[in-house]
Amino acid sequence: MIKKLLRKVKRALSPYGKRLIALVLILVAALLLGAYKDYAVSSLPDQNGWRNWIDDGSYGQISIYFNHSLSVTPDSIREYNYKILKALQEAALKEEGDELVYCYSAPGRVTISRESKSVDVKAVGVGGKFFYIHPTTLIKGSYFDPEADMKDQIVIDEDTAWNLFGSSDIIGQVVDIGGIPHYICGVVRRQSGKIAKAAGLDKPIVYVSFQTLVIYGTVDSSSFDGGQIQSIDPNEEGMYTYSGSEEGSGGSTSSGSKSSGDTGGSTPDTSSGASGSATASGGSGQSAGTGSGSSNGTTTSSDNNDAGGTSSASSSGEAGSETGTDTSPASATETGPATAQGSSYSGGNYSGSSGSVPDVIQPLSYGERAEADSISIISTNLSGVAGIACYELIMPDSVDNYATNLVKDKLGFKDNDDIIVMDSRMRFSLGSLISIFKAFPARSMQLTEFSYPYWENIARGWEDILAMVVMAELILYVIAFLLLVWIVVSWYNNRTWKTRDIVKKVNDTIYDFQSHKKRRKGNGKIKKTS
Repeated sequence: MIKKLLRKVKRALSPYGKRLIALVLILVAALLLGAYKDYAVSSLPDQNGWRNWIDDGSYGQISIYFNHSLSVTPDSIREYNYKILKALQEAALKEEGDELVYCYSAPGRVTISRESKSVDVKAVGVGGKFFYIHPTTLIKGSYFDPEADMKDQIVIDEDTAWNLFGSSDIIGQVVDIGGIPHYICGVVRRQSGKIAKAAGLDKPIVYVSFQTLVIYGTVDSSSFDGGQIQSIDPNEEGMYTYSGSEEGSGGSTSSGSKSSGDTGGSTPDTSSGASGSATASGGSGQSAGTGSGSSNGTTTSSDNNDAGGTSSASSSGEAGSETGTDTSPASATETGPATAQGSSYSGGNYSGSSGSVPDVIQPLSYGERAEADSISIISTNLSGVAGIACYELIMPDSVDNYATNLVKDKLGFKDNDDIIVMDSRMRFSLGSLISIFKAFPARSMQLTEFSYPYWENIARGWEDILAMVVMAELILYVIAFLLLVWIVVSWYNNRTWKTRDIVKKVNDTIYDFQSHKKRRKGNGKIKKTS
């Protein structure tokens, strides 16, 4: 029965063999294009952080890129996190105590040195869970935690490793950034290919903490300074060692110099922190001077010491107090202006060798700063330093565009004017790619004041390619449909049967089936006997 049916089908379709082969090939090509699109999207590591979190479609990855005119700081990011997390808790999508998976980044440059070698490279200053959302390919070592207290680690690429060390097996080696030692914890391989190179990965790149980039590198501040490069002067509060013994409630910076003399010496001392001023001078042997005031004043004391005399001076004000004691031999002359300003400095003791006071202000390494009781490893004024260009979140997004709309609403910016919000889960959907294709050629024009990081440029490049792939796939399906219609119409026009014969055959089949059913029912009845 089956063989007979197959012979009939073969005989009926034999005139359309070539068209059927073409139909099959077209369908296979369309399916291959769809598979290529899915593979290309899944191979973009920077766009699939949401899959690593929960790959069931209930979470999305949102990327926010800020206009050049905005000044986005770490404080701004904390504010955004609070607003978004609160909105998710109110919508019962997050519970009390839950945290957001987020990261932020700033572009810039750093100069990395090792012994006599030095290279100037692109740098990404990162914060939050950057390497969770952007898992670059590690070939040695591991990532660092941008939120850890110690900010002295760095991830470099292969080219930088070979330029500085002649090898990629360099985990634990030390490089200097701005004179500060940083430890290499990982070596990564940059993405390759034409798109990646065009997106900004044509040259070496390193990853450092946002603090390192701000303090010891230069931040590409196109987001807040008209495209200029901003560097933060490390000669600011909390960045340096101090000479002498100082106590105060605010941060202070000190500088001093010393010169040798044959006899005698004088030590002027100027301290900011009092509204009034007082001057005291002593004669040979020992002298002391004191002064006090309310704010923004100066106290100056000068003493002449003849033979190993001792001088002391103290000043106090609302912003803090400062005490110092000098013991100088007769052959030394020292001059040391010191300025104290209110911030995060809480006091500490720093001393030099006997008979001298350090005259050079030495920057502390991160490790030394962590060991010093008086200096915080993170400068408090970095929270207000702008330069962040990208802010990214992995958050609940079970309904299409829910996360995107929530972010736009809670951040309070104008879409496409102040920020551009991209949903990594939805950007490669059929509808989104068709919209991109319809936007040609304006799609390729830069009409807004935004600078994209390399991962967004790569994604946008693939959007353009995959928009063409989707259109080609749709065209193939349309061709396949039209070809199938042609085959069916041709077969119908060349039929050797008539419609009324088919109808009669169907009716006869139905009648035979019903008759057979009635006979079986009649044969099953038991006849009664008298």
